[in-house]
Amino acid sequence: MALDDAQEEALREELKKVRDEAAKGRLKRHELEGENSKLAAEIDQLKPLTAELERVKTESKTALEAKDAEIATKLAESTTAAKEQVKAARLEALALREGLVDLDGLKLLDLSKITQKDDGTFEGVDEVFKAAREAKPYLFGEKVTTTTTTKPAPKPGDPAPIDARKLTPEEYQKEKAAILSATK
Repeated sequence: MALDDAQEEALREELKKVRDEAAKGRLKRHELEGENSKLAAEIDQLKPLTAELERVKTESKTALEAKDAEIATKLAESTTAAKEQVKAARLEALALREGLVDLDGLKLLDLSKITQKDDGTFEGVDEVFKAAREAKPYLFGEKVTTTTTTKPAPKPGDPAPIDARKLTPEEYQKEKAAILSATK
């Protein structure tokens, strides 16, 4: 089959277009391969940084967990110490109410039988102090029902105290003589 010149020219044009597109495709492929190589090189550069970042992240996490554990331990120790101090103070107050003469006497008592409840109250206090009072009565005086000591209120018929600064010299001499005669 023979082609005429017009058909042959059209085919050549079509072939030229295909070759131009193929050339453009090859250029584009070369460009993409170049970009791909650049990206691969950047990835290779970032790999050590990524590994370093992971190492630092792991170390930080480990250090943070260790610090958390240390803080939790210190908090538990502080809480325990505070509870023991409160317990000791409450036991001292109870000992004074029970009539213990000297707080050093607490060291001689068997406090292991006293337990503290969750609400802060104590069990076994009465038994321990009763046994101690029987075994070592020299440690105890009278039971105290109150921890405050105040002067009793004046009786209704008692005279008011005298302010010597407000007395005249004659009144002062009279009061002075009465006091001196009462002390003889």
